[in-house]
Amino acid sequence: MGKYKQITKRGLILSMVTCSIFMLVYYISFYELYTLCKFGRINNNITVLLGCMAFFLVWFTILIIRIVKKPEFVPEQSVDRYESYSRYKTIWNCVVAIIIILITSFYGVKIYHSAINYNGKLSWVLNDLKNKKTVKFELNNIYESGVEGIFTDINKKVDMPEKLYVANDFSLNFDSKGKITAFDTYLYGKNDKGKLESYLISYNSKKSGNITVYLKGYVNANYNDDKLLEPLIKTMKVIPLKKTVMNWPEEQYGILYSGKRSFGYNTNGIVYIDSKGNTNSDVNAHSEIIGYTVSVFVPRKESKYTPVRYNLTEDLDNVKTSEKS
Repeated sequence: MGKYKQITKRGLILSMVTCSIFMLVYYISFYELYTLCKFGRINNNITVLLGCMAFFLVWFTILIIRIVKKPEFVPEQSVDRYESYSRYKTIWNCVVAIIIILITSFYGVKIYHSAINYNGKLSWVLNDLKNKKTVKFELNNIYESGVEGIFTDINKKVDMPEKLYVANDFSLNFDSKGKITAFDTYLYGKNDKGKLESYLISYNSKKSGNITVYLKGYVNANYNDDKLLEPLIKTMKVIPLKKTVMNWPEEQYGILYSGKRSFGYNTNGIVYIDSKGNTNSDVNAHSEIIGYTVSVFVPRKESKYTPVRYNLTEDLDNVKTSEKS
């Protein structure tokens, strides 16, 4: 009987110690998981989380072995002592369960909150899973594929409306060989069901060979025809782009489109171009110059090289804002 008393007492103490360690590791794992979801500090959290996972694996392995193992025979004269031990153990197990529930509830709510938009790193990860698309950029030579090549590649993975509007500028950079090195824009339009869709599009050849498209962002959609994307596509088809940049002995060039723009009475760099590629740059403004304009320039050297501003028109002989000198 004395030997059995020693075993049960030691078992109770061992249970309390091991369960205390389990609760401590459980708390640490949830705390690290929460900070990972909130701040995304992977390098700071992942090592500790992996250590906690290894601990839980060992713990549950030992627990399963003990459950499978046959129970120890309790002598009849030791039943009272065994029942007393069992009551203490049951109370302790209830305390452990309550503490685990509190830890789970407390950090569970915090982790859930970090998944709500803009409340934590987890929300951005979930948003990317739902709304971020990456597209391999293959038609990346603007001399060969124009701006249309960008949308041809995007439409392989993202179904965009035919009628699109520019929410901000369409900005693009390319090198002397015509390779597109970077671009970004924010577009929107209505899908087949008449529902608003937005597309935040960016590309940087130094970071990736893929175009990144973010869907379902906030946009002030006023559907103003002054911000139509189509004039950019039409103008880029007829612009003598390669010939234009050959006048500038640089390695990087840029294109900027903001929809219909006003240049006041300043004709500097203005070139009217029709759908057949015919141009007229020898003009004098008699009224405000307004039109769908595509600017070709040298980034950060606009003062050295005057940008060429191609203004799309249907009829060169009927330009209301100018006349031939």
